[in-house]
Amino acid sequence: MINFFGQKIQFYCHYGRSQRIYETDIQYNFQVKGSIAYHQLELKYINNTQTIQNFSFSFDLSEDFCFDNLSIKFDEKIINCLVKEKEEAKEEYKNALRQGKSAALGSFQGQRGSFLVEVGNIKNGQEFLICFNCIEQLTLQGEYYNMTLPFIQNKNQISFENLKIIGDICAQTKQDCIVSNEFNNSQFNQLVKFTQVAAYHTEIFAQFSKETLKCIFQNGFNLEFLRIKYDKQNVTLLSNYQNDSEISPYCVLLNFVPNIVQVKKSLLIQAQNEKELMKSEFLLLIDRSGSMAGSNIETAKQALIFFLKSLPEGSIYNIISFGYDYTVMYTQSVQFNDQNLQDSIDKIEKFQADMGGTKISQALKYLMYNLQDQYGLRKKIYIITDGEFQDYLQALEIVKKNKLRCDINALCIGSYEFLYAKQILNETGGYFQQVTETTQIISKVIQLLKDSFENFNSIQMSLTSDHDDSINCIVPHPQQICYIDTSKTLRFYIFLNRKLEEVQQIKFKLITTYQGSQKTEDEYVVDIKDQISNEFAHIHKMGLYQLIRQVIINKQRKCENVFDDISNAMKLSQDKMTELLKNEAIRYQILCEYTAFVGSEYQIQEKAIKQERYDYNNQNITIPSITLSAQSNRYLKKSSAGCCGGGSYSYQNKSSNYISQTPSDISQNKTNEDTIRYNNGQIDNYSKVIQLQKASGLWQYSENLIGLLNLSADQVNQLNPIKDTIQQNQDIWMTIVVAYWLQKFHQKQSNQHQYILLKAYKQIDRFKKQNDIEEPTIQLDKLFENYQLQKS
Repeated sequence: MINFFGQKIQFYCHYGRSQRIYETDIQYNFQVKGSIAYHQLELKYINNTQTIQNFSFSFDLSEDFCFDNLSIKFDEKIINCLVKEKEEAKEEYKNALRQGKSAALGSFQGQRGSFLVEVGNIKNGQEFLICFNCIEQLTLQGEYYNMTLPFIQNKNQISFENLKIIGDICAQTKQDCIVSNEFNNSQFNQLVKFTQVAAYHTEIFAQFSKETLKCIFQNGFNLEFLRIKYDKQNVTLLSNYQNDSEISPYCVLLNFVPNIVQVKKSLLIQAQNEKELMKSEFLLLIDRSGSMAGSNIETAKQALIFFLKSLPEGSIYNIISFGYDYTVMYTQSVQFNDQNLQDSIDKIEKFQADMGGTKISQALKYLMYNLQDQYGLRKKIYIITDGEFQDYLQALEIVKKNKLRCDINALCIGSYEFLYAKQILNETGGYFQQVTETTQIISKVIQLLKDSFENFNSIQMSLTSDHDDSINCIVPHPQQICYIDTSKTLRFYIFLNRKLEEVQQIKFKLITTYQGSQKTEDEYVVDIKDQISNEFAHIHKMGLYQLIRQVIINKQRKCENVFDDISNAMKLSQDKMTELLKNEAIRYQILCEYTAFVGSEYQIQEKAIKQERYDYNNQNITIPSITLSAQSNRYLKKSSAGCCGGGSYSYQNKSSNYISQTPSDISQNKTNEDTIRYNNGQIDNYSKVIQLQKASGLWQYSENLIGLLNLSADQVNQLNPIKDTIQQNQDIWMTIVVAYWLQKFHQKQSNQHQYILLKAYKQIDRFKKQNDIEEPTIQLDKLFENYQLQKS
């Protein structure tokens, strides 16, 4: 289960027509650094159907989350999906399924970040694991940062057998410290091990069975988030991510925590000043039910057009018609400009009262859950209607859940009391105006707009620096912020160029002016010397994601300039900048509307072939450059999450991708023609060498490879069955080293590794017959038996 929009969603997999299977085990790792959390979730399933199946599951992902990795594990194989252009990825997935290959695809669907995972060609009875990683921007509630827990809410939603949690919490800098950290369920906390490693670092471990979890939640307590309190809040973090970025190699995350006392004070001052309309997101709902036929629909259309013409510059807007159902004029709210205004008026003039009954709940739900929130703009909803709502209770429930995100106002046509409409408005502190005559339209609309801004907490922000020439871009642009949503943490991602390397520190000053001329100044200092080597890629990736996401949204909003709310000093055209961002999404493996995750067995084999070519072209590497690092292999940290990859997470398994990572330098350098000649006994001296980590056939000179077998150099030399065929001997025993290396790490065989063992067996068997020698010291039969490989 996962909670991104205040609701939990279960990770059951769909197949066929609305059929499903449930996860059996969950393993959850996380790492928190300041206000950024890194989630790693592994879900285990079993295809308990009678046939090969394609499975899928989906959930909504808010703008505070960024995907970092998707991988699938089955039959000891791991598919680490890559981010590619979206249509290319979809086609690759379809091709893999057509060829009978197991494959996976992950992509956003629709407009509000609905993430869909598809896994295809899973055999009946086969166990498979889906693992995904994502980055979260934590929200500051009071003095605590809240981290979403993506696996459980209450006892009625426990379908899995086991749950394991491993986590790290670190303050943004070592100069800060963790004051407290706890889950929101006290009984759960009692069974979790919290280990304070240092003042700025805490480790967390927990393991639960289904029965234990049900006991914890038997009293009805929910588990929703981890609360973290730091000594400092308004601190910055510099991220250095040297990945040849064309945007910037450095990114500063700046958290703005408003002074709540000052915000409340500004409201009192504002009430004494002249009311002023401020740019916002205006969502205009027009009733087009049958009762609006005749003069009412014409009155509503006039009011709607006058609303549009009255909007303040810099606003965005959308128009939603409702009746028995609803229709949306634009998939995302569009920018208020002349071109969009005329397009809207042309469409409004064609409106008819032809949509049946008066139901508004689904239209409100769409506004809340499908329209992207815009940084710094308040959602302001205006309803134009002539009657009571038939689905009042459902509408009221939706409004209660989202009343902090918007305010709702109404212009009602006719002489009814409109009790239902007034109760909905009261939930958000909205205003009401009533039109009984057509001549009242203009004055009533003006009054409603003024009233709705009476308690609007408008602000103006600006950001200055003592090294402005180091700044490439800022997202969001501080000057675009005109409203503070106290339920969210306002973050600025500042991308810096290499001029930063010439200074010792960089200072930022964020000036916030509240309506009524009340002003606050917040200073942020980044010490370059202390932080320039801090490669925390998650911040950089999240910043790029927010930049790409905002450009995509601005294109959907039909903005005249897609960088209106992004401070951009790079002097590139819109087209070039958009193309650059697409390239950055693929370079940094960022999932967005342009891209998708894709991986398949075909991709694994293709990677092996590429490695084979690479190895062949690099056979003459000198000995010092090909030595395998014994230390890096001897002390590889085994992952607590079996199949996840990607990112720079301390708990992720860097050695777990058996084919594409760890043994990626093992390859059978053998063409189809060579295979035929070899099987016919025409190749006695095999010229191409199997390599392990670029050992290039010189394994007997590598202490590291010898160390893998736990043998001395003399013992290794005694293994040679044929003293006078050095090249053939290297091939044979290099293969044996590979086999033992695989066995040592308890890894079952893929087709590629089975082929390597088969080659070793054939070579030794043939040499025994040709040279009348005894069985070699190392018996391969045991290996074949262990890996269930047919020697024929």
